Amino acid sequence: MSSTGSPRTSRRVRSGAKAPSLLTAVVRVLTVSDEPDYDQPWQTRGPTLNTGSGAIIQTKRGLRILTNAHVVQNQVFVEVIRHGDSQKYTAKVEGVGHECDLALLAVEEEEFFRGAQPIPIATRLPPLSSPVQVLGYPIGGERLSVTQGVLSRIEMTPYAQSQRRLLA
Repeated sequence: MSSTGSPRTSRRVRSGAKAPSLLTAVVRVLTVSDEPDYDQPWQTRGPTLNTGSGAIIQTKRGLRILTNAHVVQNQVFVEVIRHGDSQKYTAKVEGVGHECDLALLAVEEEEFFRGAQPIPIATRLPPLSSPVQVLGYPIGGERLSVTQGVLSRIEMTPYAQSQRRLLA
């Protein structure tokens, strides 16, 4: 995950080549959340709108969206939009891992996934200096942000939600 909380999507790309299939898997996640008020537990703090990034992945249960747990925390309603599309689809949170700041979303409408090429999940860490692309919707952005570079470091770092030391 990037420091802005957007899922990182990386794939090896030849120099000068583009990875258009990555764009078919990029998702913007829109969430209405209602945080509890621990000082006055009989009420909530009121609804807020949160946005984040997601990536379509293949699971044993079919296509799903991988996003950040903090994006869907205290969610009341979740919608997703694929890159380049204006149609919003309702999503359901299937699982949340607060320790690693990841969440898995499901969309019932199969047309949402039509034409998407899921991002493969690597079985081992890439070598340092590998070319990478990061795609997502950073905080405050409504348009897709694409950054390219090289993998310069892999380390254990405490995650903001759990303070558990995991790979970053």
